[in-house]
Amino acid sequence: MEKLVHNYLDPDCFKVISGDAEVSKEIGQQPFDVICFTGSTDKGKLVAQAAAKNLIPCILELGGKCPAVISE
Repeated sequence: MEKLVHNYLDPDCFKVISGDAEVSKEIGQQPFDVICFTGSTDKGKLVAQAAAKNLIPCILELGGKCPAVISE
């Protein structure tokens, strides 16, 4: 996924961040416009909770099997 994003999308607009539960919590503390998360239900809950505290909209694809790219 990271390679595809890097090759086909503007790196100034799209970032791929991989990590454990601590990274999942930290994502919601950053000034993102929107978070698209692909991963486990447990980590997704952490991302959603952290994003909600800062009113960051998030899209969750739980299970980690079907990543998606959103475009116009």
